[in-house]
Amino acid sequence: MGIRNSFKIKIVIIAATITAISILSFMNYKQSMVSSDMNMLSVGYYWTSPTLVADYHFSVYKPNIEYKAEVQIARDSVPPIFILDGYANTNLIDRTNHLVECLIIKDETNLSAFVTNSLITLFYQQQEPIQLNEIRKINIHLLPFLQQVYKNGYIDQLKDRFKVSDLFAVRIYPNIEYHIEKALVYDKQMLSIDLQNFCSANFNDTTAPLIVEMFYKMLQPNLTYSEELTNRAMILAEQSVRKTLGMVHKGEIIVERGERLTEQKINIIKSYTNSNIAKEDDYILLKLLGNFGLTTIQYSILIMFIVMLRRKIWEDNINLLILSSTVVIVAFLGWSTFQIQAHKPELPLEYLVLIPALSMFIAITYDSRTAFYTTVSMAMVLAGVRGNDYFIGLTMLFTGSIAAYSVRDIEDRSQLFSSIIFIFIGFVLSIFVIGLERGNTFNNMMPQLLLTLINAITAPVVTFCLLLAFNKYNKGIITNIKLNEYLKSDIDHPLIAELRERTQGTFEHSREVSQLATIVAKAIGANHILVQVGALFHDIGKANNPTAFTENKEQYRLEPHKKLTPHESAKKIISHVINGIEKAKKYNIPQSIIDFIPQHHGTFLVKHFYNVALNEAKDGEIINENDFRYPGPIPQSKETTILMICDFAEAISKASDHFEGFQKLFEENIEERIKDGQFNNSDVSLRELETIKEVLYAEIKGKIHRRVKYAVAKNKEEDKK
Repeated sequence: MGIRNSFKIKIVIIAATITAISILSFMNYKQSMVSSDMNMLSVGYYWTSPTLVADYHFSVYKPNIEYKAEVQIARDSVPPIFILDGYANTNLIDRTNHLVECLIIKDETNLSAFVTNSLITLFYQQQEPIQLNEIRKINIHLLPFLQQVYKNGYIDQLKDRFKVSDLFAVRIYPNIEYHIEKALVYDKQMLSIDLQNFCSANFNDTTAPLIVEMFYKMLQPNLTYSEELTNRAMILAEQSVRKTLGMVHKGEIIVERGERLTEQKINIIKSYTNSNIAKEDDYILLKLLGNFGLTTIQYSILIMFIVMLRRKIWEDNINLLILSSTVVIVAFLGWSTFQIQAHKPELPLEYLVLIPALSMFIAITYDSRTAFYTTVSMAMVLAGVRGNDYFIGLTMLFTGSIAAYSVRDIEDRSQLFSSIIFIFIGFVLSIFVIGLERGNTFNNMMPQLLLTLINAITAPVVTFCLLLAFNKYNKGIITNIKLNEYLKSDIDHPLIAELRERTQGTFEHSREVSQLATIVAKAIGANHILVQVGALFHDIGKANNPTAFTENKEQYRLEPHKKLTPHESAKKIISHVINGIEKAKKYNIPQSIIDFIPQHHGTFLVKHFYNVALNEAKDGEIINENDFRYPGPIPQSKETTILMICDFAEAISKASDHFEGFQKLFEENIEERIKDGQFNNSDVSLRELETIKEVLYAEIKGKIHRRVKYAVAKNKEEDKK
């Protein structure tokens, strides 16, 4: 038993799926609510759950947004704290006197540390009385200006850094500080502007640039910003903000059934929920087991369906993995949207979960019924992972089902995009119905409708990409879209072209069988496109040895079996199955089509040559029946069973002169195959078998009928003779 059929692998896939979904669900439990109503809390909604009564005393906490806003206000109210340099004013006078002395004695060496040499040279080119008068103004006018700068405060930062606060705090001693207006405080930018204006007004044009550059460099900030002290003050301010609004006592009614919710009620409900969650921390193991059990129930809806009604999907682990993966993907998307909404609750991101796209993919790849049951599991898992949000679960179940059935008979990729309107209508109906039941307003529905429109538009694109990947990497299952590509290029395909050229009779036989099988498949609800394509390819192996088959007799005018023993003839007939499989694999034909080559004969006898061998056997000679049987396997689906029946029905019709003879031979062939066990694995019911017969009788009766023998005019002259 290979990996694709291993029961152990099935158990691993199922266990991994349940575990992954349970973990994602459990990771959300601290943020999930006690009721499905909690996920729909909004002002104006109605509380549809039973009346909620407090089981214990609990504090009512401020809404998280409100609390954070108050914390931010408290932090912003803290002014930046600066430490005052108490010796700055004394140092200013000393350094000013030093520079004045240097100007008087023309000490260019010390002056060059504060001002460029060119400005010094220009200053000393003035007449000496002018020089002395300008120097005198420094103590008379400039020093008081600089002292006023220090009095207001000269900070070591740019004021634009502190955009929130209008006040600065000045720390003199550890517990003593005062506040000053931000507008009055100097920074380097403001000092440069005011110093230039002051000097331009009080000194001549030659001296002003010298004084500006000299004292701008000389003057040092007397206020130093303390980030540590400021952060401490902010923390204290934050801690002073109250988190609670009050208390609710045990036995008090929190919210009554049918009550319209207000902002205050919502806040109380959320506070009660958070208190419940905190109490449940002691039962974390039980919570985990509960999540595991709930996930198992949700996932088992899909598993039970495929075990009982889709055995082929169940038996192939690749198919089981694909379906299970879709459920895990939905669980992950549900968890992701829930986590994001914990920080941005105003965004209804749950409406972006790709359930419609996944439902369409499964419907196209498998069938609409499988898609429906998978959608049920996906929707329930999404609801569970999102904290029992069964309103979004119901919405996605309804819309996903519509999406799946909208592509039920899809035959071309372009038809995918017509599903956009159906998906969006499904979302709109769900949102409006649930919204009306909840007392929601149209304005509150608008963000939901916008995101569902995005989901509806992207769903066909996502489905298209999934189908491309699926058709590329999975050869076991083929979609109707891919099958239609074979139909559009049927005679252009190298294998069909070879069949048409080398075996004209077989080619016409295959086309007639394809037409019959298509009609029959439609009648019993089988995949008529798969049958149609499978019938075109089922006899491609005959191209290797066309003369061995009677339908090509007219083309080659040979009787090859006259010179062969019955065993050799049977071997040549049977070889077309083996040759057909080899040719199909060489051209990378999907396995679903290849299955028609061996299964349309199953393990049935090449009866004609078996009977010849029996008739020619010598006394005591044993004829081994297995030497005359096709290698099989017997038909494994309704589609391959239909081809088997239509194949011998078409052959019998060619050998029958009238319908009654055809009907008798056909019934005998059916009975023989039933007794031989050829239909044991076909999933065709007795009622469907009767329908197949009725359809074939109606189709073939028109082709086989007794013709009227037309009169021929007699030659009277000859009659006279």
